[in-house]
This record gives sequence, structure tokens and C-alpha cells, in this order.
Amino acid sequence: MTPRFWGGNYLPTLEDGEVEIARLTLDSVTRDVKVAYAKPVHRRIRIRVLDEYDTDYITAGPRFVSRPLTLGHFARYFVETIHLYDILEMNFVTYRESGGGDPLESALAFFTAQSDFYPGFDAACRRLVRHRCAQWTVAFKTAHKITKGNSSSIREASADDPIYTRGFAIGGYYSKASLPATPKTSSEPSSKPSSDDMIPSNE
Repeated sequence: MTPRFWGGNYLPTLEDGEVEIARLTLDSVTRDVKVAYAKPVHRRIRIRVLDEYDTDYITAGPRFVSRPLTLGHFARYFVETIHLYDILEMNFVTYRESGGGDPLESALAFFTAQSDFYPGFDAACRRLVRHRCAQWTVAFKTAHKITKGNSSSIREASADDPIYTRGFAIGGYYSKASLPATPKTSSEPSSKPSSDDMIPSNE
């Protein structure tokens, strides 16, 4: 059996009276699955968010609510609890597994969410990711615009730029070509520049 068929097979067992209310599957090598279980406890609802690895940030503890959460509140709680933003950023911004494409669009294709209790759960999760990670697309398009058709983002000087006639600074010193023209004091320049040829700047 290939690792992609492992997803969801090692989730914690449901307790008596507990039901799965949502799950999110990552398109990873092992098809990792995150789930939310709910159970009525003393007139309240206990929600547990779990995965197949007993991850520390998920097993911090269940959440108790007095009434069912709305779709928007539950989607936000679930996405933030499993650190979905960090997972996607690590894969598609830090390590750029998007293959050079838009990292946000690649991240959105990396997961699917489903729930029998919250119709529209997948769409709600995607809206949260798009809103939170919109800057990825902005950064990608900006970088793409700079590099497209040009190996450098540094603008070349025009042919009549003064840089070609007034000299340039090197290491805090100015070349003699950058100084005002003065009458010659010697008939022939030496073949090797003397220490007088390099004059410290005022900076």
C-alpha cells in the first residue's frame, strides 16, 4: 500500500456519543488528515481537533461551547487550531513547492475540507486562506514583473548619464576622474598611481 492511502487510517477513535463534524485532508505524500470531533457534555458541546500524529498544538485541549458555532466561527477556529496558514506558507512560500507558479493558488489546491454538519465548510476555509494569504500573490506578481525578460531588477543608466563622465566612488574614496578639472602640474603621469591619486571623501 502506498503512503497516499494511509490518510485518515490512524485517527483517534471516537468516544461514545462523539461524532466527526469536519475534516481537512492535505494533498501530502501521506494524505494527512485533521478532524474535529464533537460530543455533548453536561449541557455543553465539547469539540476536539485531532490529527494522526498527536500533534502538540492540537492536543492542547478541547473547546467547550454552549451552542453550535456558526459556519464562519467554526471554520476560523478549525483553520487556526491546525495552523493551516503556517502549513501552507512552509510548503508554498518558504520552500516554493508551487513550481514557480502563484503560491496562493497552489496552496488552495493542496487541501480539501468537508463536513456533514456545515455545508459550505470547504468554501469557508478557502475564503479564510485567500484573505489571510493574499499578500503571497502580490509578492509573486511583483517579483515576476521584475524578473520577466530581465535577469536583473537594477535599471541600467542611459548613454548620457553623468556617471560616465564624472567618475565613481569606490570604498569611500573618489577616483580622480570625479574631481573638478585642474591644470596639469606635471608633464607625464607616473605609470603607477601614487597615494595622492586616492583622496578620502568627506563622508
